[in-house]
Amino acid sequence: MHKFIAPANSLLARICIRHDLVMLSTDRDFRHIADWTPLKLWCAR
Repeated sequence: MHKFIAPANSLLARICIRHDLVMLSTDRDFRHIADWTPLKLWCAR
């Protein structure tokens, strides 16, 4: 299944990955990105 990810969210995720930062977010886009990339994601549950 393909999911549309907002371009701004893709850019923010890429910056975090490149600089080894943790993304703090509750946005579902970032959860989806973290499933398929090395994005480190912290989200409140």
